[in-house]
Amino acid sequence: MSEPARTSRVIVRVPNWVGDAVHALPALAALRSHFASAEMTVLARGEVGALFHHHPAVDRVVSYGASGQRRSLWEAAGRLRRESYEIGILLTNAFEGAWLFFLAGIPRRYGYARDGRSWLLTDRQPCPPHTRRLHQADYY
Repeated sequence: MSEPARTSRVIVRVPNWVGDAVHALPALAALRSHFASAEMTVLARGEVGALFHHHPAVDRVVSYGASGQRRSLWEAAGRLRRESYEIGILLTNAFEGAWLFFLAGIPRRYGYARDGRSWLLTDRQPCPPHTRRLHQADYY
């Protein structure tokens, strides 16, 4: 993943579960080193966002509603659109995260090409079969 010369706003969708979110912490540190000058925002559901408030790689945490709340998804998409993120990175495999970034108009959307969401990603990463057997920390 190459950083555009003027990337200033990056948003990262982190996992919903506390244990999985903890395993995503090293990925955030790696992203910070790659996007050193960008504002790094984490998008998390509810209480999971609290894990990231004091992480050195994270500038902001944005939380949104509970799973399955369609209105919450549309509201979050509108909010993200107004904040003009340039790059969205999905650490989750869910269709919903890719759909949210697509609806928000984020021009570059990175994630694994799986779970029927490939068409929503601008920068698809192939998901080799062996990755399904990796520990979450290595997978992220």
